[in-house]
Amino acid sequence: MIHIDFKKISLVAALFGVLSNSAYAVNVEPLKMELSIPAGTTKEVTLNLSNKAPEAVSIEASTSTYRFMLSENSVLPEGKQPADLLASCESWISLAQSSLVVNPGEQQVLNFTISVPQNASGEYAACILIDELSGSAQPPEILDSDNEALGVDLNLEMVYRRSIAIYVFVEGTTSIQGEILGITITDMSTEELVKENFQFKANNLKFLITLHNSGTRHIRAKGNIIIFNNAGEPIDSLQSGITLPVFPGFSERIPVFWPVPEIPEGGQQYTAVVTLDLGDGNIVQSETNFSVNEKGFIVK
Repeated sequence: MIHIDFKKISLVAALFGVLSNSAYAVNVEPLKMELSIPAGTTKEVTLNLSNKAPEAVSIEASTSTYRFMLSENSVLPEGKQPADLLASCESWISLAQSSLVVNPGEQQVLNFTISVPQNASGEYAACILIDELSGSAQPPEILDSDNEALGVDLNLEMVYRRSIAIYVFVEGTTSIQGEILGITITDMSTEELVKENFQFKANNLKFLITLHNSGTRHIRAKGNIIIFNNAGEPIDSLQSGITLPVFPGFSERIPVFWPVPEIPEGGQQYTAVVTLDLGDGNIVQSETNFSVNEKGFIVK
């Protein structure tokens, strides 16, 4: 029998905390914090932990730099990295404890403080990592080519991690501002494909709204596009959904899709009016005119 020794392996199940609370034994609330704190002061903050599992769960807590979640639609200034545009406040955070055990049905709190320097201004971000230690897992039996069992010493310690985002706005020094830099409209299909493939009954149009954050704190934009015909009548309303955080200096291209309705012979002219809510009552608008032919494709 072959004997294989493996080092202890730590597996992180959710580096960015994208799994919901239901995927874990311990609920953590809230999953993100947005805090306005005056410069030169210290704020006491609490995370609530509750164990819904039938056994005790060991928790380890630590601080970390902010973990950016960018998409193919995120646009940064040329030559810049995300950390160049958003300063870290990890060093401001002090955890009251770094480890605790939460018994079945028990609720506990994780206390920490955030101390903002006197000369700080703008927005800062960091993370608190909450690790659930599940103990050792037994590996499955491993067979060699002759179906003989291999002796394997494999000690797997499973670690389920959540990343709690901490956003700090230095009170009186941040503002929400943004602008729509442009709206592009493209065909999602081709006339040949619609003609030859019965699955494509008509064309879809893709609106790409470029939003730039010109303020000093992040925004999560949501909004809609109202489509008007050439008589000025609204004929459709499209929702854009909520963006991931768009940080100061960042831009985000927001995609919205429109199934083109039946078009009269000779084509049709439209106006698309985009409205985005940036938060705290800040609204930005822009519009663009476009024409489609009778098959629903953009007239260049």
